[in-house]
Amino acid sequence: MFPAEIHSAVRAMTDRLARESSDAGHAEALSVVLDTHIVMECFHWRDPAAGALREAIEAGRVRPVVSEETMLELAGVLSRPAFGLGNDEVIAILGTFAALARLVSREALEAAASGLSVRCRDPEDQKFLTLAAAAGARLLVTRDRLLRKAAKRLRPMGVVTITTDEFERTLAETRKE
Repeated sequence: MFPAEIHSAVRAMTDRLARESSDAGHAEALSVVLDTHIVMECFHWRDPAAGALREAIEAGRVRPVVSEETMLELAGVLSRPAFGLGNDEVIAILGTFAALARLVSREALEAAASGLSVRCRDPEDQKFLTLAAAAGARLLVTRDRLLRKAAKRLRPMGVVTITTDEFERTLAETRKE
């Protein structure tokens, strides 16, 4: 897992988001689900290929939606020794991302999960499909092959699945709709 200090920080962040989470001031923002790797590209590696997505998030044109489960997964990945991050660095990345995100309630996630027929062959990625459905997200950004394949079946619900490379073009098309 990961250090208790980071786990406690995630709980505090999601509790704060639950109290404050609303779309006030974000009415024009496009709701998006970012899988963990995409969040890493945007906020840890600051990958130039994800630059347009990160800038849109930071400018408030796009608003990531999260769940406690997706935040805990992100914390676990960031805490891996391979990334060489200290607890303070992990918490800082999580805090930066959480400040730009909207938390989807557990109740909304449970309701979406019970009615969602779309399944990912990788059960670890099902949370992103459920989150997209629960949040009414317009985009799901991922490079994961299995997640992309499953998420294509969310298209009738208005969810478009893309990679960061496709973001700018898709954002422009979505704004026209």
